Formats: sequence, structure tokens, C-alpha cells
Amino acid sequence: MTNIHFEKATLSHKDLIFEWLEEPHMKEFWDNSQEHKDDILNFMNGQKQHYFYGTTTYWVGFLDDQSFCFLLTDELLADQDDLTDLLRAYLSKTGKTISLDFGIGNKIFLGKGLAAPTLQKFVEFYNARIDPQADTFFIDPNENNPRAKHVYEKAGFKVVDKYIAKKGYFIGDESLLMIKKIDSLKNAFKFVPLSTQPSELSELVKLAIGSPTLEKVQKILESYDEPNHHLLGCYNEDKLVGVIGLQVDGNHGIIKHIAVLETYQKRRIGKALIREAITYLKIKTCEAETDEEGKGFYEKCDFTITPFKGPYCQRFKCILKVTTNPH
Repeated sequence: MTNIHFEKATLSHKDLIFEWLEEPHMKEFWDNSQEHKDDILNFMNGQKQHYFYGTTTYWVGFLDDQSFCFLLTDELLADQDDLTDLLRAYLSKTGKTISLDFGIGNKIFLGKGLAAPTLQKFVEFYNARIDPQADTFFIDPNENNPRAKHVYEKAGFKVVDKYIAKKGYFIGDESLLMIKKIDSLKNAFKFVPLSTQPSELSELVKLAIGSPTLEKVQKILESYDEPNHHLLGCYNEDKLVGVIGLQVDGNHGIIKHIAVLETYQKRRIGKALIREAITYLKIKTCEAETDEEGKGFYEKCDFTITPFKGPYCQRFKCILKVTTNPH
């Protein structure tokens, strides 16, 4: 069960997806309208979508290398005219609300207990890899589909009420509204300035430098006792899991070190550390220098990347100009 993973649907999945949608167990409770099928094709072709608000994303789930399930996601917003009062009342107050649909298309994988763990993993994947602000997930099985209700409950969703669809393929049908809430990044982690240096800081500094030695780590830690040098840490409960160190001159910050424990990586903690440092230190421009390995991280954090020739290899100067609230 640990090798379940997900990919956005592409043209390479087209025949497979449409084959699944013709399976009787999928057709019974899945939107098989031509409008929906056209939207799937538009998504895979990178063309404008028209299904509902044109923002649906389609996914294929894999167990090891074997594709077996189909999912869709869409963000729900309070101003959408098809939302019932019930759905609107349960929208996230602290983050984003994501609507899900899910089906195991590959008949070989039916009845193997995969549905609940797959949904659990997808919610975790979406929050960690796609949008850490997504903290509320809706799924709405038909009232006459008790098997789906049972599976979703095992995946951590709870029934809150029933509602009648106001739009789409299932207009007029009664569905169960089931909700799963998870800790968003800000709820799961706290970001604080480090006025003292906790013992575990050394291990994080080792991750931020090449060829770490005891002497090198100690010298770096001592540098943060100097004026205009700042450390901010990220805690998961009482555990320090990430750190960023900066040198600040006026409203310009230079990132000297940034690191996240390996088991906490790919959860956008590094990006959040930069964001929190910018806010706390009132930085207007932020600078970093990195190598080829680190370039992609700064690109994802919206830095402008400029290559230059370093003494041993190509290096990259990374600049971020803060023009709006980084949150």
C-alpha cells in the first residue's frame, strides 16, 4: 500500500481513462456526459475547459507502476452560484476547500481494500505537494451508494448532511456531503525566530552546507551571533524541522542557509520559511546564491534566476522582489 502515487492525467492516459469510464461500475455513479468527457480531453490537451467553472484537474493513481484509479479535484469558492447553502457553510475558514471525485477504474484492483488508503494518500499528497493551504476536502457519494460512504468513512471523511445538486449531470439527485479536514501548513507547524540556538540546529546546518565538519558548523553558528544576522526555525510540535538564516541590511535580506529535515521535505516548508522570514524581518528584496541542485527550489519560490561562473562550477544568483504580501 505504500507505493501508491499520483500523476496529472495526460494524453498518454486517454485510452485508459475512457475505457474505465465505460465500465458498468464506473458508469453507475460517475458523470458520463459528453460535456465531462470533452473537458477531460481539453485538460489533457492543455486547452480551455468549460465543465462547471473550467478549473477541474484530473489525476491517475498508480500502485507501483500499475495505473488503477481516476480522480478529479476542483477548488470550491464561496461566490460560485451552484453551491448550496450547506456546501457554502462548510467551506474552509482557514484555507482552501477542494472537491474530490474518485473511482477505481481497473477492475483487477476492485475488492482489494485499496480505495480508503488511496484517498488518504491523495489528500496527503495534495496538501503536501499541490497546495498546503488545502485543508478541507469534500466528497459527495450518491445517497444510494452505501459502499462508497463506507469507504470514505474509512478514509477519514465524515457525513455532515445531505443535499440536492443544483447543476450538472446529477442535478436533482440527493447526495451525502462528506468532509475531511486536515492540518494546514500553518496549523501543523509554527515558525519562530531563534533567539537561542537549540541543540538540534547543528544537524540542520549540516544539511545546508557542503562537506560539513564540526569546525565549519560551529563557525556558521557563531556567525549568527553577529549583528544583523537572524535565524528562524520551523517546529512541528516541539521538534525543530527546518531553519533559515539570513543577513539583513535595511530591507534587503541575503539567505545564507536554509534546510529542512529529510523526513519533512516536499511539504513546502522551505518556501514557508522564506515567506515567514520576509514578513518577520520586513524584507523588500531577498537574495540567495545556489548551485544547479538548488536552482529549482528557488524557481518554485518565484525568485529570478541568473547564472554566473563560480570558481569551481556554474552558480546561480536568485533574487526575489516583494511587491505584495507574501502570504
